[in-house]
Amino acid sequence: MVVTGGVAGAQTNNPYPGSIGAGLLVGVRDFATVPDSAGAKARLNSAAVSPDGRFFVIDQRGPVHSISSLGAVTTYLDLSAAGWGLLNDNGERGVGQIAFHPQFNQVGEPGYGKLYASFSTNDLAPTPDFSVGGRVHDEVIYEFTTNDPSAATFTPAPGSSPRQVLRIAQPATNHNGGGLAFNPNAAAGTPDYGALYYSSGDGGGAGDPYAQGQSAGTPLAAILRIDPLGTNGVGGDHGIVADNLFASDGNGGTLAENYAIGLRNPQRFSWDRGGAKRMFIGDIGQGMVEEVDLGLNGANYGWPVREGSFTYVDTGHVSSSPAPDDPAYTRPLAEYDHGEGSAISGGFVYRGGAIAGLDGQYVFGDLVNGRIFLHRRGPDLRRRAGCAVGNAPDRGWGADGKVAAAAHQRDAGGGQFAGGCAVRAGCGGEHVSAQQA
Repeated sequence: MVVTGGVAGAQTNNPYPGSIGAGLLVGVRDFATVPDSAGAKARLNSAAVSPDGRFFVIDQRGPVHSISSLGAVTTYLDLSAAGWGLLNDNGERGVGQIAFHPQFNQVGEPGYGKLYASFSTNDLAPTPDFSVGGRVHDEVIYEFTTNDPSAATFTPAPGSSPRQVLRIAQPATNHNGGGLAFNPNAAAGTPDYGALYYSSGDGGGAGDPYAQGQSAGTPLAAILRIDPLGTNGVGGDHGIVADNLFASDGNGGTLAENYAIGLRNPQRFSWDRGGAKRMFIGDIGQGMVEEVDLGLNGANYGWPVREGSFTYVDTGHVSSSPAPDDPAYTRPLAEYDHGEGSAISGGFVYRGGAIAGLDGQYVFGDLVNGRIFLHRRGPDLRRRAGCAVGNAPDRGWGADGKVAAAAHQRDAGGGQFAGGCAVRAGCGGEHVSAQQA
């Protein structure tokens, strides 16, 4: 650990001395293997559950597979076959997630048969809805409509074609975000029902070089919440959710599509299906701190003024102690430093009875070293724990309430991902906590 002083105050390259020890131990088993893609092992990147309870895993190269409770794998849709310039560079670009409209199975409703996908594209012919300067690729959300929501494979509805919902020009190749989901807890008739959430990174590079983190007027470094069936948003292909605080703040300089800002690279988010039914966001840090945030309407999580609960100094340092409370910023729920991992992947709250002591706990992972952590609510600001289970970029939950991990394995040289499987349950630690939840 190095602690220095100076104009910027005391700073450190080791904000949490000590290490996370092993805690809760549960069994893990492979239960499905998905097909290779583009001549290589699948790049499993995310998971989704349809309103009728089917479990899906998404290959970053384009294929979307359903997996039955017995481990049978069926290719439902291949986004790489559509010809829209899907861009996958074995880095952060590619397919992000898919999301099913809550009315997907409800005949006669506006959302019947509709699902959405977020992905990177090198098709730069369409005019983007948003641009902050520079355009190396676009991140898009497309809507797909099927004529048979219960079918094992996707079949387009007669006369339908994929429809663009949102297009954001990207100034760099990384920090794309790409998380996409509807709140599964939202009840019909409430502002959140049918509202589509999307996570967007800060545009790439180190230290927020495009100055997007604290800009409430752009869709970068933010969680967006839009109406995919509306038309009054920028570009006319989506609608504004009037309940967004940035839509009703009376400030013409803020973007009405924004739900929360101040994030660096929030690749994944999810909701607890029990308890207070809170939203959890995993935000990848710069060089020191990985954080879990509670998703709150109108929140500002502080990037790049803060990295986690600390003051951001540079790529190798943060303040030696957490920053003072400031009503302008929302502190993280939990965090860990780069002695434990390098890039948080997000996770889910476990709701089930199969693992004693795990019900109601947030299970999440690190996509670089594959450790899976467990966060328990509690007052301790520093206790953290976890264990390794292989590279696990994303988790999902099945109709049975069990946590599943979409897992990668690296090749012998530690380079590109070279394997893909889905595993049930996971292994967890004692807990990770940055403040009382």
